[in-house]
Amino acid sequence: MVRSLVSIGMPVYNGENYIKEAIDSILAQSFQDFELIISDNASTDNTQSICQEYALKDKRILYFRNDENIGAAKNFNRVFELSASKYFKWASHDDRITPDFLEKAVNIMENNLDVVLCYAKTLTINEFTNSREKLPHELILMDERPSKRYAHFMKVFRFDTLFCDPIMGLMRSEEFRKTKLLGPYQSSDMVLLSEMALRGKFYEISEYLYIKRVHPLMSRKKNPTLQTVAVWFDPANKGKIQMPRWKWFFEYLRAIKDSPVKGSERFFCYFEAYKWFFIRIKSMLVDIVYVFKQIYQRSVAQKSKLKKSKLNGALR
Repeated sequence: MVRSLVSIGMPVYNGENYIKEAIDSILAQSFQDFELIISDNASTDNTQSICQEYALKDKRILYFRNDENIGAAKNFNRVFELSASKYFKWASHDDRITPDFLEKAVNIMENNLDVVLCYAKTLTINEFTNSREKLPHELILMDERPSKRYAHFMKVFRFDTLFCDPIMGLMRSEEFRKTKLLGPYQSSDMVLLSEMALRGKFYEISEYLYIKRVHPLMSRKKNPTLQTVAVWFDPANKGKIQMPRWKWFFEYLRAIKDSPVKGSERFFCYFEAYKWFFIRIKSMLVDIVYVFKQIYQRSVAQKSKLKKSKLNGALR
């Protein structure tokens, strides 16, 4: 049952520091036909009481709490799965949007049926809410041909995975639901964007309506390595050997296979994926070297542990 035109999903874990500002920025929207779905990932701070207080004041706010931390990916996906609207938007507990964001984004989506994602330019602030810089995204994908959109996408993400802010834009739920959503691996938001690019156009609002907070407690700062980020996405990844670049490549191929793109357009999309692979061949080899290094180190550690166990047994 559709409850509103727009669903906003806010996954959160220990967000007491900035969540009030984030919720207030949503409630201050000039466009009011929305619901805010909050999924608390078993926070241990005051997040629960803050959210429950807001939910009591505004019936559009729906608060849910997980019994345990299920990882960022599953929690992000959960807020979408709980939604029931024509359009959907993720919201971070530490970011904000300007009061006219939803109004402008909905208007664009309503008048451009081939647009599957509408996002705004990003202005960053620090922990003290001071303005820092304006970020370019370079993901204006308005070409009619899927292969052209995909080629530009793969060029943007050729060597960098940090241009994923458009994933916080307004998405067409019908198309978004056909993707695999966020996967339990590092930078799966990048792969998800590629799936959406294969399904329709990306429209960039030329104004800085999305305010991203860059602070010491944000997930990317607390998880500086590919391995720790993988655990943030899914706790089950702890201790597992990661090959993120190979994972991205195979997921790119899977996304093309699952997309509605057919014929020569599909061929050109596969061509772009393989071109990405060969351009990044050195970094792909880094993943392989890392795997062998981890296997060797674990083997040495296991032998050392076994030797120590035998020695202790002999001494008894």
